[in-house]
Amino acid sequence: MYRFLTVSVLLALTGCNTVSSLHYVPPASVEVAAAPSVGAVTAVDQRKEDPKRLATIMGGFGNPLKTLDTTKPVKDEVADAFTEGLRVRGLLATGGQAPYRLTLVIRKFDADMIIGRTGRIDLTMAVVDPAGHTVYEDAATDSQSDMKFFEVGITADISDLQRLCEIVLNRTVNHMLDKPEFRHAVARLGTS
Repeated sequence: MYRFLTVSVLLALTGCNTVSSLHYVPPASVEVAAAPSVGAVTAVDQRKEDPKRLATIMGGFGNPLKTLDTTKPVKDEVADAFTEGLRVRGLLATGGQAPYRLTLVIRKFDADMIIGRTGRIDLTMAVVDPAGHTVYEDAATDSQSDMKFFEVGITADISDLQRLCEIVLNRTVNHMLDKPEFRHAVARLGTS
């Protein structure tokens, strides 16, 4: 019994860390563009987090019990999701051979659990021309929460927080890339 308590206390003080990648899932059907118009996606991380930290399960004293880090910086995971979203919509030029690029500024993208679980995202997307001028800009914020009353603290599953992050990321990518104003702007740019 003493060993169990010692191990439990050490786990509570040091926490457990999981490392994983995010997975983008497009909607069942997408409108495919007539021609690609975006050559690259870049992202800037303005979050107040470690570059790879995505989620934290907190203990009763505000101490991190479990954390989720991404295999590469979070900004690159987000850029990859947008890149894949563009690809499935026929908007991504192979080999970066289109003159326009998508830039992302990530202000918030994380999840935490104290009593309930919440995943949040807040970012800006811009289409930039070769001269560096922004020709289209949009911003999105989203969140997803759930409650699991019997899974708190050390018994909580960090994969639940990953799932919430993937939900808000997928919804954001799909909403922004399927917005008529964005599709009109990149269609116009692709023909100019």
